[in-house]
Amino acid sequence: MPLEGEFLGKQETLPAPKFDVNIPLQWWIDNNPLVCSGNLSFGKSLTAPAFDVTMDMLCGDNSTSAAIRLINILEDAGFDVSAPKAEIVAMRKHLGCVEYSMKAIADACRRAGNKTISFRGGKAEYVIS
Repeated sequence: MPLEGEFLGKQETLPAPKFDVNIPLQWWIDNNPLVCSGNLSFGKSLTAPAFDVTMDMLCGDNSTSAAIRLINILEDAGFDVSAPKAEIVAMRKHLGCVEYSMKAIADACRRAGNKTISFRGGKAEYVIS
């Protein structure tokens, strides 16, 4: 604490703290076993356009989310990112429900063979013959 009349001299400006956040595609491969096994075993390129991403990689029980990782880093740095976190978590949940429903529909179609299948929902009805 300076005393009254004490000479403090010129204070140097401190450099702005650098906020370094890097989550490259390799991080997702290293932290999500399904991404690794689904892409490296086929010798595919590890660039975004050629990258094969399945539903299990996005919302499966063992899927690690790079988006959630980024949100957690921002939270740890003191940012309030509760809205995007809620959105990503909800999308992952809904993707899981859609995947389950699509598998149930595919299973029903296989079991039906040549018969007519009717699906009824809250807003639509669909018939496959």
